[in-house]
Amino acid sequence: MSSGQDAQAARNARWLTWATVGSVPLLWYLSYRRKRNATDVLITDFDSFLVKRGDIPTGSQPERKTQKERCGGPIEQFFKDVDQRDPADFSTFLKSSGCAASHAATQSTQDDKAQADEKPDPNTARVLVLFGTEYGFSKEIAERMCAKLKETKKYWPVLVDMAEHPEGYDLSKEQAVFVACSTQGDGVPPNEAREFCDWLFAGKAGSLPSLSYSVCALGDRSYTHFCRCGQLIDAALEATGAKRIVARKDVNKEDWHAVNEWMDAVISGLA
Repeated sequence: MSSGQDAQAARNARWLTWATVGSVPLLWYLSYRRKRNATDVLITDFDSFLVKRGDIPTGSQPERKTQKERCGGPIEQFFKDVDQRDPADFSTFLKSSGCAASHAATQSTQDDKAQADEKPDPNTARVLVLFGTEYGFSKEIAERMCAKLKETKKYWPVLVDMAEHPEGYDLSKEQAVFVACSTQGDGVPPNEAREFCDWLFAGKAGSLPSLSYSVCALGDRSYTHFCRCGQLIDAALEATGAKRIVARKDVNKEDWHAVNEWMDAVISGLA
């Protein structure tokens, strides 16, 4: 045999050796998978890497609980179920579970129902508490005013949002009205209360000689028209013939000390 043939034979022998050695891991892996297949399901899809084997079969969708089932029950159940999202669907991780929104909506509905079902005490006097707000501060003042009036056991406060009455409100049936309203921009009313204020400023409330009132005007002293909207409301009510039982309070920003002074003076003025 020539030297060239000897070299070729040697190369073939080395190739065969490496092929044999290289095939050992492959054969072991195939044998291992064959054994697993006897007792398990072959997992080949991507979602198998995102779920816990044994809990959800490959390619299937996890059982989804209703929002009520996820959110109801004790706190332990809430934390147990809060992550019952489809791990193979990335979009579910971009959305809230809905529990917080559901609880908030449920609480709001319950509060509305409780307020609707609550009956006025015939031994108390009705008092209208009116507010116009942009960011919620006037509403907070009005709600606190209602709470203080209820504490006296003498008055039955009725909370009214100007935004819900763009057509105006019949004040002729009221004995007392207390107003908290903010001022926006160049002395204009809050956006959602603007139509109500236009109605009032136009004198459409009519003659109200039997009405008692007071105004808490909110604003910011850094603006030229500080508390202008509240001042206009005060003047408009005065023009109806209504009686101002407590002088208007002009409040700079969130000055709760000034607000509390106004509320205490109003309650004292009612007595």
